[in-house]
Amino acid sequence: MNSAVERRNKQVWEALDAENYKQALQLCTKRLKKGEQGDYLHALKAYALTRSAAAGQRQDGLGELRALVDKVPPIVDVDTLNLVQQALVEYADLESSWNGEADIQHHVDALWERAMRARPGDEDLSKQWFFSAFQKEDWKNAQKAAMSLQRSSPQKRAYYFWAIVCSHMLNGFKTEAVKILDSANLGINSTAAKGDWSFVRIKLDLLAEQEMWQVMWDFCESLLEKARQPPQQLDNGWDGPRMVDFHERSIVQIKRKEPKDTSQEGLSTAWTLARINSQKFIFLLRISRRPQDSKRDVLEAFIGSAIEMYKSTLSLGADLVPTDNQPGDDACILAVMGLVHLARMDSREAAKGSSIHLLQAAALLEHLLSRSKHNYQALLMLVRIYILLGAGSVASEVYPRLAIKQIQNDTLSYNILSRISTLHPHTVVTSIKPVDTADLEPELGKALEEGSYDQIEGFSDFGRRVKRSICKAMWHLERHLLGSELSDNRDRKVIPSCEASELPSFEELIRIGPEPKHEWVRVFVLSEQITDGIERGLEDTTGSPPVPRAEVAAQAQRLRDTLGSKSLKNEATAAEFVHLELQTTLADALMVLLEGSRGKNEAIVEKLRDIQLWLTKRLENQDSEDSSSHLQDLDLNAAPKLVGWSFFHDSFLALDGLIGVLSLLKTLAKRPKAARNAMCKEEEGKTQKLAEQLHLSIRSRAARTRNSLSESGVVGGLVDAAFARQNDKKTPVGSAIEDLVGEAWMERFASGVSESWQEALDGILRVKIS
Repeated sequence: MNSAVERRNKQVWEALDAENYKQALQLCTKRLKKGEQGDYLHALKAYALTRSAAAGQRQDGLGELRALVDKVPPIVDVDTLNLVQQALVEYADLESSWNGEADIQHHVDALWERAMRARPGDEDLSKQWFFSAFQKEDWKNAQKAAMSLQRSSPQKRAYYFWAIVCSHMLNGFKTEAVKILDSANLGINSTAAKGDWSFVRIKLDLLAEQEMWQVMWDFCESLLEKARQPPQQLDNGWDGPRMVDFHERSIVQIKRKEPKDTSQEGLSTAWTLARINSQKFIFLLRISRRPQDSKRDVLEAFIGSAIEMYKSTLSLGADLVPTDNQPGDDACILAVMGLVHLARMDSREAAKGSSIHLLQAAALLEHLLSRSKHNYQALLMLVRIYILLGAGSVASEVYPRLAIKQIQNDTLSYNILSRISTLHPHTVVTSIKPVDTADLEPELGKALEEGSYDQIEGFSDFGRRVKRSICKAMWHLERHLLGSELSDNRDRKVIPSCEASELPSFEELIRIGPEPKHEWVRVFVLSEQITDGIERGLEDTTGSPPVPRAEVAAQAQRLRDTLGSKSLKNEATAAEFVHLELQTTLADALMVLLEGSRGKNEAIVEKLRDIQLWLTKRLENQDSEDSSSHLQDLDLNAAPKLVGWSFFHDSFLALDGLIGVLSLLKTLAKRPKAARNAMCKEEEGKTQKLAEQLHLSIRSRAARTRNSLSESGVVGGLVDAAFARQNDKKTPVGSAIEDLVGEAWMERFASGVSESWQEALDGILRVKIS
């Protein structure tokens, strides 16, 4: 390929990378019209077509790819083969998000098999086929290529082992793993494993993944039978049911042996850890399970005691290096857990908002991190709590302090990404990059070539999970892209918990609303597609043709079906349901616009009135809430409330809905005058007016709150509330926090949170809906 052609191809790829598929298609078509030929150019054009949002163009692209697959003579150029395969695979992924699964594997098979028949014995081509299939985890074709290599180069024994690896991966390594766990020499009951419970959990996970339910049932029965044996007959580590009793007895013994000398000199790190561990079990047994109506006094006493314990241990870590955690950090974390419980009690007793106890929890974690800068559990908890407070910009500053590697983002980035586009959608998402399976493909090949066959299963399993990761899909949604089948890789155990096993874990207590899962991602993918269709309207104004009516109808129906599903009720917030109801109505209106002219005005009027009803209800709810009172009333007797994440969540979702409504009105206004009767124009005007009123209401509420934060005395009021000062009286919790951090420190902290609120409110005021 000469330099001029490479330069022209680079221009096409730059357009594709920028997602400007229309420009990429124009560049290819222009070159073809000038007489330039070549399989690679035709493949580029087909690839651009398959990336289009228009179903017709995607089908045209698939047709051209099929023609390339069946071309006579067959394609043998490796770059072109890889491009055609990439286009087919990505077409299937994209098509699945619109219209269900698309079966293209037989086209990929035919592509390489025809090339191999045209070049039998070509070792380089066979190796390219092998690595292409191997890195895509197409074990069947990889095995075929390996066998071809073995036949053409029998002297190279590596190809024989490549074929064995592919056979192993094709037949499944999980069945073999279960056999190993059942074996006498390496299994769970072997002298090597010594009955370690972690191996039991691994076996249960493997049985579940393979849906071997009867085997799992029998295995669980054997475990229960073993647990019924007298304690003296049990192997070490198997007496789970009696562990709580042992824990309670250990607490009593620790209390009895507490030294009378509680001075700093009388403490030791080991003793400190023992005392803190006893407090964890006290939390588990006496607080976690305690009924809500009798919990507050016990909680406040526990929190005050935990803070005092943390403070008393600070001198023990005076000589530690900055990378070490302080011995008493867990005592501070226990206090934070208690404060979260108090905040949840407040949320049940008072109106929406964010409890002052969350502010206290954030202050404690910041103080902990000033001495233990790399305590990752505290950092993750602080990210969550700042988001609950509505302080998204501070949360986005804390998250990078975790120093998370890109590959870890797939399990941890959900802590910052969940609903971030409706909380603080300014700078957070662009700084976090998801793991790309392309980054893992070279590692697979490297492991194979170096003979590190034991690493291949791990890379393969992780690659599969990353490819359809919920975290990756959430990242793409925030960047307005698409996702399809999903794998939940989120690590929920990294945040510590002392809650009873039958109750929600601590990680669940600090979630930003219901946890988004598969249905949440799918429904917002559909919502984005509908928004895209509305913005494109009836004319080619955005570089793409109008979306076909049948496609919009399918999207609207899938959206309705998902909205009615039980699983979504456990994944979406109330504000998200309200937003999605509007998206369904907008989809119905778009379908009317895309159909024939007969009866169109009457149908449009009906849909506009549905939109007006939504706007009216949303406006009434908006007017009934005055967030500024949350900041002005810091009376402790009234369970003080701050701005909170739900304020921003509701506001940004409402603004997003207004953008869709006004996009629809713009499309309606572009229709010929003859196609719009007087009634239709009148209803368009009413809808426009209601949309403007709602926008003004959202802005006014944000502006009032913003102004209240700028008033003198706000930071001082927050400090007083954090220290729980009431008529010159103090509570045990407030006094303990004040003794720990001091007035000046708390003022700096409160000022930072206030500035973050102001930044988020400025974000609401900056949103343009037209």
